[in-house]
Amino acid sequence: MAFVFPGEGAQYANMLSGLCMEFPEARAWFDRIDRVFSDHERGFLPSDFIYPRTQGEEDLLWRMDGAVEAVFTANAAIHAVLLRLGIRPEMIVGHSTGDYSALMASGCVPVGDEESLFDLMLDLNGLYQELEKEGSVPSARLVAVGSVEPGAARALVERSGGAIELAMDNCPHQFVLAGAPAALDPVLDRLRSEGAILEDLPFSRAYHTSLFEPVCRRLIPFYGRLPVAPPEVELWSAATAARLPADAAAIRRISAAQWAQPVRFTETIEAMYEAGARIFVEAGPRGNLTAFITDV
Repeated sequence: MAFVFPGEGAQYANMLSGLCMEFPEARAWFDRIDRVFSDHERGFLPSDFIYPRTQGEEDLLWRMDGAVEAVFTANAAIHAVLLRLGIRPEMIVGHSTGDYSALMASGCVPVGDEESLFDLMLDLNGLYQELEKEGSVPSARLVAVGSVEPGAARALVERSGGAIELAMDNCPHQFVLAGAPAALDPVLDRLRSEGAILEDLPFSRAYHTSLFEPVCRRLIPFYGRLPVAPPEVELWSAATAARLPADAAAIRRISAAQWAQPVRFTETIEAMYEAGARIFVEAGPRGNLTAFITDV
């Protein structure tokens, strides 16, 4: 059995409200993340935008810090419920931002008490706030492509001569392209004429492209401060499509570098299957990864 943790794109307003009403373990995580930011200078709590009371509050779900907080909390809530039910994995992998959840759930980043968790979350939030204030977060147009032709993404990228990048190879019939609008437009027109379904992602952060390499360098000190241990549950990386090594330095290096590398989710799921995974449980709020795995 493998647990898969989704990243940004899985969040939505009022997510898991029903689960929180039935399982104290789930509710506890949303209360916990509010306590992290209870005295924060930004002046609002994660619950303000996860469970919005007025129009416009939910827009914060797509801000860099809000998105990470929301998905991380929902993933942790579902993971806690699964553990309560006695469902435990032999393998774990995260998709993009879901890597934070995978590192913690596998025991690779042991968070022994609430104070340590708070420090970790505030440390990461501080870096995100700093990057946004500086305008240092690279941007690109990100478009999810539902293609009728398996493997179409790589051919398109190769023909572009580097003008566009494959940010996510999610499954044989769905991938995410990234690039400047002028470079993407003709490619998207051609895909549309061939019957592809196109959807712009609701954010423009150039995750998983070479543009993000400067941010990776800024993330190295953050990962360097993390308490890293050999994972207790076999941990995989969607950046390398392989098991993460047990060496702490290598884990930190791969975890930081993955933000400028494509998400090789198709290859990762195939490799995990070859290694024995037969049941994949999405420990996240929406179900996107379940659809990808079904297609693989």
